[in-house]
Amino acid sequence: MHWNEGTMTQYTSSRARFESDLVDEEWALVEPCLSFPSKRGRLKTDPCEVFNAAHCMLHTGCQLRAIPLCFPSSASVQYFFYLWHRSGVFD
Repeated sequence: MHWNEGTMTQYTSSRARFESDLVDEEWALVEPCLSFPSKRGRLKTDPCEVFNAAHCMLHTGCQLRAIPLCFPSSASVQYFFYLWHRSGVFD
């Protein structure tokens, strides 16, 4: 891939990027397939970052407690990982 102004902004992030991270276009395709808590509660973590953490676990085979600290808390990742796994998202 050649870096240019478009790709530099596409892959810019507030944290270190991982090979398994989704870009905005990929996230737009994945987000409708995911389930989230009801709108009454406020989701305190970015769902894309939670998915990136879960995807990193699946991609690298690391354990939940071994995900990098730049991702949301392991409790949040665990909750959504099991929710999405039970609903068949990762199939």
